[in-house]
Amino acid sequence: MASAYCRALESARLAGFDRIAASLEISEPQNVPPVEGQRRAAMLRKLVSTPPAVGTDTVIITHRPNILDAFGKDFFDVGEGEVLIFEPTAGTPGYRVLARVAKPGMWTQWAQTLAQ
Repeated sequence: MASAYCRALESARLAGFDRIAASLEISEPQNVPPVEGQRRAAMLRKLVSTPPAVGTDTVIITHRPNILDAFGKDFFDVGEGEVLIFEPTAGTPGYRVLARVAKPGMWTQWAQTLAQ
């Protein structure tokens, strides 16, 4: 799933995804009433709290303002192109952050850690 904005859709294509669902639900809340921004934040929290189908992962390509609105000040420093990896959990808030992968070189390091 990707924001309906071109840069998010292009990121999904460049990442090699062939099934991309464009969604306004996770598009940057520019020029929308605060209640709409809050609704989109709740939707993003719901998405990361929902377990994917067995044998699959869910990839969501969104924007910094959405992340800040949904997950708060702990993510004030989220960087351009940074990847947040969530795991759905029971209870509240319904998810936990497994990793933050900020730089391309971190992908290799992260993959090696998982392989151990």
